[in-house]
Amino acid sequence: MKPVNVHDTTILPDAFSDIITFSKRIGMDFFGSALTLDSAFDSKANH
Repeated sequence: MKPVNVHDTTILPDAFSDIITFSKRIGMDFFGSALTLDSAFDSKANH
């Protein structure tokens, strides 16, 4: 788990790799899915 205030571009490669690895383990298929790169923590305190 990474802290919220770490810039997304520094944690995206590891996080994305972990998601792909986990999804393969449980048989999840992301074909046709969309990826939204909004951190959902878009506030003045996090800028």
